[in-house]
Parts: sequence; C-alpha cells; structure tokens
Amino acid sequence: LFSFVRVSPGRDPELAKTPVKHALQVSWQLLWCLYHGGRLLMVVEPCHLTRMEMETTREVVSHLMRCPASVYDPLAIELDLFFKHLLLNQASYSAMQATVISRSLVATILGSITTYLVVILQLQ
Repeated sequence: LFSFVRVSPGRDPELAKTPVKHALQVSWQLLWCLYHGGRLLMVVEPCHLTRMEMETTREVVSHLMRCPASVYDPLAIELDLFFKHLLLNQASYSAMQATVISRSLVATILGSITTYLVVILQLQ
C-alpha cells in the first residue's frame, strides 16, 4: 500500500526515465486494489443479503400470523414459534467475534485506507 505514494514520476528518477514502467506499476497497483476489493465484497454481500432475507421473512410471517383460523391450529402454533425464533435470533456474521461483517465494515475500511493515504501523501 505504501507504493501508492510513488505514483508521480517526478520524485523518482528511475520512473521518470521509463514512463512505460511507471504505467505498468500504477496499473498493477490498481488491479491489486480491485482484486482485493472484489474479494472483500464477495464476503460482505452474502452476509448482508442473509440479513435482508431474514427481515423479509420476518415480515411475511408476521402478515401470516395476523389472521389465523384458530389459536390451536397447528399451523398457527408453528408460525408463532417460527416468528419468535426469527425475532429473538438475529443473524449476524463475525470474524472471530472481533467485528461484525456488514456493509458498514466496508465503509470503515475504505475510510481508514483513505485517511492513511492522505497522511502519507502529506508527509512527502
């Protein structure tokens, strides 16, 4: 990540002599960022979609529970148990119980990287 600082060829005489080498280095760094960003999204998006699907399921079950045929109907009893299960057990994924994997984690990571790069560029 520290090699992003060397994007401008004016400071490095070796890169100033070979613009092709500079373009290759920048393109490799961009590909590296896209690759790892894609991998991060491939982990985070299914976790987010699972939470959204659970919320949708909770809404559907609550609509089904509004008009049961009878309180002692086996379907009404099962819907009540399922609704309580959905209500009390919130789905969340965590990395070794250190952080919850969600879309806000991606925003936090991007903010940290941006702050790091701004500080590095200001210190040059």
